Amino acid sequence: MLGCFLIGLLWICTFYVFADNAHDLWLLTDLGQLNLIVGIGFMAVGFTYATRWE
Repeated sequence: MLGCFLIGLLWICTFYVFADNAHDLWLLTDLGQLNLIVGIGFMAVGFTYATRWE
């Protein structure tokens, strides 16, 4: 759960930090604005795990 939250947060933060010189990171360049969906997707999976946590 926490891993998914952190991966999503790091993905989005990495995208915004390296947005100006994204040519260094090939995956960020290929996805473009879809990076936000990937990061939010990781967070959604973490939220799903959180609702199943007992």
